[in-house]
Amino acid sequence: MPLKNQAELLFNRVKTHQLQKEVGLLSTDIQVDAGVVQVFGDQNGDIGLWIPISDEEHRQFRPDTRSAALRLTAPHVDGVQHIRLALTEPRQERIFVVFVDEILSTLESNPNNPASTVSSMLKRWRDLFRESLKPITWSREQDLGLLCELEVLLALYERQIPSLLERWTGPEGLPHDFELETESLECKATRSMNGLKVSINGVAQLNPTPGKELRLIARSYAENPDGEISVDKMLDKIFRLDGIDTDVLVRKLQKLGCPYLNKDGKPYFNQYDAVESFEFQVNDEFPRITNIGPAERIQQVSYVLDLSGPSTVPGYLTKNLLLQNGEHE
Repeated sequence: MPLKNQAELLFNRVKTHQLQKEVGLLSTDIQVDAGVVQVFGDQNGDIGLWIPISDEEHRQFRPDTRSAALRLTAPHVDGVQHIRLALTEPRQERIFVVFVDEILSTLESNPNNPASTVSSMLKRWRDLFRESLKPITWSREQDLGLLCELEVLLALYERQIPSLLERWTGPEGLPHDFELETESLECKATRSMNGLKVSINGVAQLNPTPGKELRLIARSYAENPDGEISVDKMLDKIFRLDGIDTDVLVRKLQKLGCPYLNKDGKPYFNQYDAVESFEFQVNDEFPRITNIGPAERIQQVSYVLDLSGPSTVPGYLTKNLLLQNGEHE
């Protein structure tokens, strides 16, 4: 498989190369039936892929220009048939790089009929390029909460949990962050240096899913401008993992409003050091609010749960199953 960050490196190089001519072309290491796939950059500021195709593919090809940011055409240049996938909106470059990496990976494993392959992938990814005009509103609490979920996501990947991204249910607005086959996981992060205090948003967060156990993962972080981990670093790593459905991951980040794929998003991510992690089985004795509803006339509850002295909390697990204290590779 090609390196998952190959597209970014190639586009950075072709932009420098393009200064010398009207269109800059740079070969990738991906070979399809009709030749080598190339990346390009032109004087209009467009970047993209230049993929050779057969005469038969060219006769069957239909251009796709329905996207505001993407154009898939089949120019005839110097007697050679190609399809040309071009990004025409520079503000969408970060998501385009992810898309191109996915295309290159797919073409490497399936070099036959690349025109059909790219056309199908564009249909699947098209909605992800609908740029939001809303301003970025990424809070420190969102940043910290997503960091904890991504740490757990990576730990589950290493345990080869099937259909992992579908199991990550936090971005869908469901009560728990992960719904595994036999248990639910709820992730809580804190920057508090005065004990282990986490915010609970609604009763459902600590109510087990019927037929499953519920485990609470509480992670504390120390903010540090030279810290080892951050949301963007974690996402860089996850996007490079084999077997990750990148279009599904992009959709989930967009639902969260995460600015990772926004060209101006990097300043919104803080750097942290992981400090401690504790895990709890949410059983009948675990401290939580349960009795609310129409009979009690209380409809919504948000509260702070103090888990300080974690070993004294009912449901405390003496051995963490996922995250380790202060350790991160």
